[in-house]
Amino acid sequence: RLVRSGTNAEPRWSPKGGKLAYVRLKGRTGGGTLVLRLPSGKSRTLATDGVTQLAWSPDGRRIAYTRTVDSNKDGRLDPGRDWSQVHVIALPSGGDRKIAPGYDPSWSPSGKALLLSSMGQLARGIRMRNELRLYSPTGRLVRVVARTSDVPDDLRPYGTPFRASTLLLRYGAISPDGKTVAFSAFGGTGVLCTIPVTGGKVQVQDTIVESDFGPITWRPRGQVIAYDVPTPSGADEVVVLDVATGNRHTLGGPRAASYRQPAWSPDGRLLAVVREGRGGTSLVALTASGRQTRVLATGAVAYPAWGTVGR
Repeated sequence: RLVRSGTNAEPRWSPKGGKLAYVRLKGRTGGGTLVLRLPSGKSRTLATDGVTQLAWSPDGRRIAYTRTVDSNKDGRLDPGRDWSQVHVIALPSGGDRKIAPGYDPSWSPSGKALLLSSMGQLARGIRMRNELRLYSPTGRLVRVVARTSDVPDDLRPYGTPFRASTLLLRYGAISPDGKTVAFSAFGGTGVLCTIPVTGGKVQVQDTIVESDFGPITWRPRGQVIAYDVPTPSGADEVVVLDVATGNRHTLGGPRAASYRQPAWSPDGRLLAVVREGRGGTSLVALTASGRQTRVLATGAVAYPAWGTVGR
């Protein structure tokens, strides 16, 4: 069912279903207007200009979003390169509150805290030395969860002879039990890490040479994550990793189709991914072990997001 034509991105269902938030893109900048579509079919504009990311609070009463300014004047809005600010909008009033400079907003399961990547320092046109910070929904800094210096630089104990040389922390996501944060560390070698939400020692879960890991999503139950692996060959993979045991499944890759943008179903039984191969691009549903259950859509598909509508 077509909900909205035109150039749109980042569709996200409200936790209880019915409401749909998305970004109506402005040209090819990568940002635009934050729109809320109501169950009646009517739409409300919540924020204009430069919206690049959004995340619903678990109770569905607030939306965190990133507003980005083209500070490097390249015509594109990139939260990790340009100046960004995280806001929270209260529903249904529409009250807008600035939280802090940063991007990649992610709510805690309780909805009492918001995790984001800070802006860090700007050196030679590159953002670096940032932090993962936890804020209250009112904008009070609760704690710094991780710094770039917390990521181990010597990766030989983890099976690679290269150094991490970490510059930036991105895509922080809090586990369903609220105890662990998974995140990507960008640098000379990409590192996928976990750390207690209260801070502590960083645990290296995965490494990738000449690339960086993409967004991370936790399975609704347990200690399992799925994440994007943009390989140097161009054939993207999705890895499903059990953080507790270290067991993993790799979906896609050079000898198969390219898989990206994993999204867990609300019950955690299935994973929707965008699959690209010889037969074109499609949206498919998989089990956690990688067995395909069905093709959901074909064509220029992107940004899968599960909802509870029709349950």
